[in-house]
Amino acid sequence: MLNGYNEDIEDVEIIIGTNTEIVKNLPKFVNYYRVKQGSMLFSDKIKSLREAEKITQSTMAKALGIGVPMYSRIERGERSVRKEQIPIIAEALKTDSEELLKLWLADQMAALMDGEEEVFNEVMDITKDKMNIANIGNGKIGVLDLFCGCGGISKGFEMSGYYITGGIDFNKDATDTFARNFKNAKVICGDISEVTDDQIRSLYGKTDVIIGGPPCQGFSSANRWQKEKDDPRNKLFFQYIRFVDVLRPKAILIENVRGLLTRDNGYAKDRITELLTEMNYSVSMSVLDASDYGVPQCRKRAIIIGINKDFCSKEFDFSKLKVLPKVTVDEALSDIYGFEDQIGTTQFEQAKPMSSYQKLMKDGTTVLLDHEVRYPADIVQKRISFVPQGGNWSDVPSELWPSQRNNRHSSAYKRLKQDAQSCTIDTGNAHSNYFHPLFNRIPSVRESARLQSFPDSFEFEGSRGSKYKQVGNAVPPLLAKAIADLLKDYIK
Repeated sequence: MLNGYNEDIEDVEIIIGTNTEIVKNLPKFVNYYRVKQGSMLFSDKIKSLREAEKITQSTMAKALGIGVPMYSRIERGERSVRKEQIPIIAEALKTDSEELLKLWLADQMAALMDGEEEVFNEVMDITKDKMNIANIGNGKIGVLDLFCGCGGISKGFEMSGYYITGGIDFNKDATDTFARNFKNAKVICGDISEVTDDQIRSLYGKTDVIIGGPPCQGFSSANRWQKEKDDPRNKLFFQYIRFVDVLRPKAILIENVRGLLTRDNGYAKDRITELLTEMNYSVSMSVLDASDYGVPQCRKRAIIIGINKDFCSKEFDFSKLKVLPKVTVDEALSDIYGFEDQIGTTQFEQAKPMSSYQKLMKDGTTVLLDHEVRYPADIVQKRISFVPQGGNWSDVPSELWPSQRNNRHSSAYKRLKQDAQSCTIDTGNAHSNYFHPLFNRIPSVRESARLQSFPDSFEFEGSRGSKYKQVGNAVPPLLAKAIADLLKDYIK
């Protein structure tokens, strides 16, 4: 997004120039562009000040005489404050109340105005050069995420110090989540093939790395005599290649199922290597297990790295990735166990971390979101009650099944083990594939996100089912971070 500029309104007015109509409507433009991403000037400012001063949300809520959940909504831009509360907030944050008042007024004015789209487009035409994304990244390595989903790979790269320039996906909930968590990114929800080459250069011209998981099912030796681009299964992969061709980034990352590297005697792997080599990229690939990189989950994915030979002559060496100690399910979730009796509540004040992993996931946050305790139907609870940690459907008495079957998948009714890594987190629980280690229910969205290594500050958009799908489809951020950490050695 173009909302990473200095949040002092007067600075932006200078950029605008002397066009009084535009200056008059400036707060509307600012609010329009930021609210689209779930963020506002005032709420962003008080959050950044609070975190800088290491003040808890609990302390702020107490100063205002409100609960922590309500204060959390204020910081997320979901609830406004009264004008008379601003001096109280300023005093608690040790800042100038006049500066906070300016931002608060901008948000209030924007909420009262109409015609946001028209004003936004007008201001955009005037300020597009001054507010170029090159000035927002602060010299960091720019990353564009194609087929981004909710942003698991991007989160890992951000944790490593990269700057996320944009994300593209067709799923609205996923792109809403992406935009909420990467507020300076230019996010497109739609058909990637409709983004023109000129738009690619204009929107993402400062991109150093392209990441993503394009589908590759169409690469098959059976199709070798056909035009690969005519196979609809290859459409999205060749869109990924088109972006690489237009932007020529320093490096690319492709993520896919581990079978990609061995399927059809490695034909897909060899064809992808050939295509990238023709574009002057050295290509390395490997199957990585997320549990080797600090993720409390056994999850294997194929990772392909391409290094632009114009920037570095060395090939990416997967053997140099930093392997971390294994993290268990208990180390990931034990601080959440105490909320079990609070059914109907979705957010809680953070409990004290009980492991280094939990401390990493909390990252200073004071509210735990998306932890909704829901129990399944009585028959499901009864079945899973017979399953010990590490067990599965075979531990359930046969009379509790409607039909006698011995060919259920081993992951059905699998109960996680506290002292081991989780099985692979999937996109939902329609098939009751994995259950909580202690309770007769599936993990909540937040517990699933923890097992995927999403920090608690990462917020998901959409319905409960949509959130499960976003979490399950994502690449674990800590796996992506391990790759991003090493990649710097090749492209800086």
